[in-house]
Amino acid sequence: MATAQTGGSDERPCIGCHKPSDTTIDPARYAQSVHGHLDCAMCHVEGFSQFPHSGTRTGAPDCTSCHSGSSPYDFDGIAKAVKESVHAKAVDPAFRCTNCHSPHYYVPATRLANPSEAIRIANQSCLRCHAKGDAEPQRKVALERLAAKHRWVPHWELHLRAAPCVACHTPDTQRTGHLVVPASAAQRDCATCHSRDSKLVTELYTHLAAKERAEMPWREDSPGE
Repeated sequence: MATAQTGGSDERPCIGCHKPSDTTIDPARYAQSVHGHLDCAMCHVEGFSQFPHSGTRTGAPDCTSCHSGSSPYDFDGIAKAVKESVHAKAVDPAFRCTNCHSPHYYVPATRLANPSEAIRIANQSCLRCHAKGDAEPQRKVALERLAAKHRWVPHWELHLRAAPCVACHTPDTQRTGHLVVPASAAQRDCATCHSRDSKLVTELYTHLAAKERAEMPWREDSPGE
């Protein structure tokens, strides 16, 4: 079977047609993703064995088709949280993992050693809808409008650059950022993030916090923390 990365001699590899364009994927980015070792036919099954294809991307399985129950990730809990979130209630009851997480480019935060990069990637999922535009000028205007809604936050520019959106837009009880609440219910308590045992440190980016503490143990005894 031909793979997306290397192709094969027995059939035309997917990437032969699906190289970077407005309808396909970047093979270099795909190879670096969590799914980069998988053959395209693992997900694109029904309707893709012949060319031209009769299948569509919407017919591909969602993450829970493979990961539910046996995965190290709690996809059942994530699915429940998504169904209770503002995304499913106000946007689309059929909201899927792939609405926010690209199956071709997704890289888990646990693979990232840089907190800034982890936060940037996490926030990209939000900005694709909340600061969208057909071209860079439109996206810039949309981002400025979004920023204007957050100017009540102290040092708001720093927060927008250095904090994950889900730190404020999910309840304290959530271990992941999937039960997104309306803006009216967003966190407004600074201690939610700015404390030693905050949700941000102990849940959302546990591995990054542990790495930081290992490299800078003096922080544990810093006064005022």
